[in-house]
Amino acid sequence: MKKLFALLFFFLVVSGAANAQKRYANVKTVTEYEEVFEKDGKEPKKIKKSVTTFDQNGNAVEEIEFEDNGKVKSRTVSSYDAEGNHISDIIYNPDGTIDDKVEYKYNGRLRIEKSEFGAKGKIKKRKTYQYEMY
Repeated sequence: MKKLFALLFFFLVVSGAANAQKRYANVKTVTEYEEVFEKDGKEPKKIKKSVTTFDQNGNAVEEIEFEDNGKVKSRTVSSYDAEGNHISDIIYNPDGTIDDKVEYKYNGRLRIEKSEFGAKGKIKKRKTYQYEMY
């Protein structure tokens, strides 16, 4: 009986993860704006903070973040495997050079490792994830 519940729980987690990634299906881009309201009552200035582009599966494939003056702050390009797992991010500086790279490893749909590398490919940090199943 415990195995049946564990199997059911696993399928619910997997289907929930798949549905969570599909939340932006049919959305090509999302632009985030910020308005700051001053105490003096002046009209707030609308500032573009980021533009995120999605693929046809609803996965974020590129995010461009902006400074308050409108200049590019950073650009992140994300990759996914055939199962829809988020497998890497490459973070670019405003001049187009690589700042960092992040790689993710999975066991099925469960993320088991996240590794961060500097611009020259040297590892900076690694996180591992362990799951206890019922």
